[in-house]
Amino acid sequence: MQNRVKVLGAMMLSAALFFGSVGTGALSTPVAKAADQVKRDYVSVSGTGTVEVEPDIAYVSLGVVSRGKTAAEAQTQNAAAFDKVKKVLSDTFKIQDKDIKTVDFSVQPQYQYKENTEPKIVAYEANHMVVVNVRDLTKVGKLVDEASKAGANRINNIRFDVENKQNSEAQALEKAVANARKKAEAIAKASGRQLGIVISVTEGGSSYNPIYMNESLMAKDMASAESAPQAGQVKLSESVQVEFELK
Repeated sequence: MQNRVKVLGAMMLSAALFFGSVGTGALSTPVAKAADQVKRDYVSVSGTGTVEVEPDIAYVSLGVVSRGKTAAEAQTQNAAAFDKVKKVLSDTFKIQDKDIKTVDFSVQPQYQYKENTEPKIVAYEANHMVVVNVRDLTKVGKLVDEASKAGANRINNIRFDVENKQNSEAQALEKAVANARKKAEAIAKASGRQLGIVISVTEGGSSYNPIYMNESLMAKDMASAESAPQAGQVKLSESVQVEFELK
């Protein structure tokens, strides 16, 4: 009797498993077909958008390099010269301390090299470099001139840029999405379909090209334009990946 109960239980369990698997298969088939249908019914395209913006800030990289017989002497001379430069920036051009950022300060020994002899320290060089934020672009050339006269003997470059990029980024994104839509419409038309709603949008990243002016270009530009470097325009680009429904 017990063996019979065990056999019947095993048969019932097998039947339940069989019909359960059949039921699951019947339910999964339409889902798989629907997933395949979704894959066939959309188009994925990339889009790019670029805007050109007038710069509203200049980052002027300048500094003072001084030499002395000792490290202390080089540093003292450097500090005195830099104070004069900073006074011009503050008093003449109203540049605030928060807009003068030190990017390099160092004191290094200078060696004399001779054949078959140990290198000999002949002097020390102190270097103090800053980046000055200048928002009145009409004063950039004059600022460089006056800072040089005050003692700034190293002018690395000027970078013209856009201080607040949010609005420009939004405009570039709008252009990128419009560019993606135009591509998708061409694909839909070529394949005999119609474009539907946007399924998803993914931001691909941004890039921008500030305008750099090195020391030689600054000298040329300021000599020919009465100390008024011409900035040009800053280019900012955005890219997107967009999925559109196809009908």
